[in-house]
Amino acid sequence: MNETATQTVVRLDRVGKTYGSGESAVHAVEDVSLELEPGKFFILMGPSGSGKTTLLMLMGCLLRPTSGVVYLFDRKVSGLGEAELPRVRRDNVGFIFQGFNLFPALTALENVEATLNLKGLRGEAARAKARDLLGHIGLAKRLHHLPEDLSGGEKQRVAVARALAGNPPIILADEPTGQLDSKTGRLIVEVLKDLAHNEGRLIFMVSHDTRILGLADRIFTIDDGHLKD
Repeated sequence: MNETATQTVVRLDRVGKTYGSGESAVHAVEDVSLELEPGKFFILMGPSGSGKTTLLMLMGCLLRPTSGVVYLFDRKVSGLGEAELPRVRRDNVGFIFQGFNLFPALTALENVEATLNLKGLRGEAARAKARDLLGHIGLAKRLHHLPEDLSGGEKQRVAVARALAGNPPIILADEPTGQLDSKTGRLIVEVLKDLAHNEGRLIFMVSHDTRILGLADRIFTIDDGHLKD
């Protein structure tokens, strides 16, 4: 499925996600249609509880829509079985989380190497690739440090390197600058923008930070589950 020649990488067709039922139902995402092409850096903004993370998880096949259809590379993925979805995520999507989600007992190098192991690359080949990914984002001198010995910006760069493991064409980032100072946060966003423009990846990032909007190719907002361009 990793075919970036296609003009549409992610497509949502009238997608909705509802939690609960009856009077207590929460419509987190409602009737969202969206087409995203490779080589672009997108930012999604909105208040807390507006549906940002739910939309991101629908795009990354971590949630199934209640209504509508999700496509990756023109393949309908929202109807796939539980046995197939992990492979779709593994081959196509890299996730960057606000809380870093690093393994505390593993070094920066080992955190990235472990992700490569899950994607089928092992041994010295995985170690060399992990070293290359971390070097690419400026952490060549911090390979053997544990997360507790890294700054917030360094941890987030490890998370970026881990998301790049396996060369996924889609990177989904959920508030990756939320715990960083403005300077470090901008550096992380510039790394993501460069990945889109120089490597042809689709980068879709959720953020509250209005200071980085000028770096985006396109900005979306979401409020009460409704998406606006």
